[in-house]
Amino acid sequence: IIEIQKIRWDVTNTLLRQETFEVGSQARLPEFSPSGQPRRARTFLSFGVKQIAYPEIEVREYLTYEFANQASLQLRFNKWIDGRGYVDEAVNQPFHEFVKAKSTLESWYLTAERLSLSEGILDDEVNNKSWRPIAEFWKNVIPQYVNLVIGSDNTDAMKMLPELTKRCDEVYTETYRGQGVQSFYEMKRRDIGAQSREIRSRIERALFEEWKNGSKSMMDISRLLAALLEFLEERIKGLDDRIAKVGEESESVKLNESAITKNREEWTKLGVLSRLILGKHKNILSAQAECFITRYTIRTRAEGLRFTKQLLPTVKEEISRLASEVSKCSAMIADATKDFRAAIDSRCQSAIDGKDTDVKRDFSRQVVRFYEPQAVRDFGQVLITDIAEQRRQAGKIRTELTKLLGDNQTFAAFNNRVTKGKFVDVIESNCEQSVIEAHEEHVARYPDRGRVLNVSLMELMRKDFEGDAQRLRLYARDAISMSSNYLKLDEQQVGVVQDGIPAANNPENAVCLSMLTIVAPEFPEAPEFRDQVGKAFVDASKASTQVVTNPDRAQEVTLINITSGFSARMVAVVKFLREKYDARLRDSKSGQAFTELHLEGALGAPLADGQIIFSLYPESYKPADFRPWVLLAESLSLVASKPDTATGVQKFWLTTSRDGYDKDEEIGTSMEHMIQNPNPRTVELIKAQVEERLQGDFLHTSKRDELLTRVRNCVNERISGLASNHPLYIDQREGFSKVKELLGAER
Repeated sequence: IIEIQKIRWDVTNTLLRQETFEVGSQARLPEFSPSGQPRRARTFLSFGVKQIAYPEIEVREYLTYEFANQASLQLRFNKWIDGRGYVDEAVNQPFHEFVKAKSTLESWYLTAERLSLSEGILDDEVNNKSWRPIAEFWKNVIPQYVNLVIGSDNTDAMKMLPELTKRCDEVYTETYRGQGVQSFYEMKRRDIGAQSREIRSRIERALFEEWKNGSKSMMDISRLLAALLEFLEERIKGLDDRIAKVGEESESVKLNESAITKNREEWTKLGVLSRLILGKHKNILSAQAECFITRYTIRTRAEGLRFTKQLLPTVKEEISRLASEVSKCSAMIADATKDFRAAIDSRCQSAIDGKDTDVKRDFSRQVVRFYEPQAVRDFGQVLITDIAEQRRQAGKIRTELTKLLGDNQTFAAFNNRVTKGKFVDVIESNCEQSVIEAHEEHVARYPDRGRVLNVSLMELMRKDFEGDAQRLRLYARDAISMSSNYLKLDEQQVGVVQDGIPAANNPENAVCLSMLTIVAPEFPEAPEFRDQVGKAFVDASKASTQVVTNPDRAQEVTLINITSGFSARMVAVVKFLREKYDARLRDSKSGQAFTELHLEGALGAPLADGQIIFSLYPESYKPADFRPWVLLAESLSLVASKPDTATGVQKFWLTTSRDGYDKDEEIGTSMEHMIQNPNPRTVELIKAQVEERLQGDFLHTSKRDELLTRVRNCVNERISGLASNHPLYIDQREGFSKVKELLGAER
């Protein structure tokens, strides 16, 4: 709570002196029994601390969590509303239109050309110079074969068309991309997994980059992927129709095949004149070439569409996995946002149980927060609605988060490497720094607006109390009245006075000695006001007080109260524990509870020498406990009735012997009155004398039997003529039974 080594003490460290009993050294002496035996230590100590503080840490945390909340909302939603900042609402955008746009499909390799492998998907396919789009390939290769067969000297003119047909068919079945169309697609079906992952990777990299630069939020990306999945499903469902349109039974294919047949028939009708003079064979070859281009383009596209039909479901599955990763990212950010919101709601609030409270006067708290929560919230609102500041700090956080991913800038990597704890740490650390910078920049720009960070408590108190000394005195009085020790004392026990127990109302005894230390910050701007504050607290306290300085804590005044020099019986809760202890022993008929509580000994049996545990409370005796000792003392001639030599009045005296001389000490005027009202000192004196004789002259069993007979005779003399139900008869009978126990006569 305090850094005691940094406190500037006027002369000496009074806290340390009291803790070590340099002050109140009388407490080193214990409480004694009435007979002068040490019983209970008085070196117990309690303390209480009350702080009046500007909650600098709470304010900084509040602003930090406001910034953190804004950053997480930007990452998840990226919707800005002037006067409110980033909000937890999605931006409405035409995602279905976007995923169908030509530029989007080209960027993501989702065009029909890519999905049918007319164009490559994997890097090796894209970089393969021999790959040409399907239509372009056939438009290039078939005219070359036309020229080849026409220009060949070895080709019979009538065999040109069959030769062209043969060569085109060979390309389709054997040499298209090195192996023929069907073989090519059959081979590529084994790469479908890699191609699907490549498409997903392209989409993921593009979307992650947009999230990274702040143009899209997690929610935008989730909705975009949902739109993409719907579009892919539509395309999958439409593939059968597209395949049918290029199938053998389609009208366009039938028309083209009919034209091929017609050209072949026209070719068979050619004569020499038509070929050599009119060149009609070239026209037929050219017409047939166009038909072949259409035929093989359609056939290749049909194979490509069949491939697409197998590829698209795996692409959709990969996009579903990507959407799941994005959802996990979004859920984690949402979870962190809830925590930030909860942290905001638990700080800088003035309402308690739904009611507004003047926090400056809420002395029920250990730390009295001397500030205006609304002023802090208003300041925070100004900062979070500054769009330039929030964009800057959100961008900084995105950069720090993506640094954690290294070269693998993907949503999957984000989930694997950025736990919620790490995410929160990055945001909190960056937002805390951003808050400090934004606060200082705002204060520099608007110097008339008050600070909410790095605030001096004395400056705030001066604004509130300067010129109104009475208000300051009342505030100090209320603060001191609620500044007590954490340990509550039982005033009844504190006030107990008897032989061996010093009176608490005598300061020389140092019983419950209290000292109040007021630790205040420096205030060089107005030292006289600081002195006024210190005096107000000193005057409000009844304890010994001193005001000291802590130069490193400008935001707080600390009141430290230490009470020392009391015994454990004075602690209020000990009474409750005593009641539970007695109840436990009382309810345990077998005496097992005694062993369980003490871990040694048995109920009713004395502990070994040196292990006796005395009661925490002052000695008190019941008549039934005292009577057997009086009976023994009387039988031992230690107690007898004699006249007072000064007054002649008959009294009872305790006779002890020292150095061969008797010493009489008055113990009462009536034996029965003395027993019914036992004085602890008298009880202990009699017990001590009886025990001394029992351990000396009456240690032997025969001597004890003789003593028991004496006691019996005394008892019989007292109860002579009394009925057995007479109270005195009963008391004497019970007393005799206890005498037998003390003498061990039950043996």
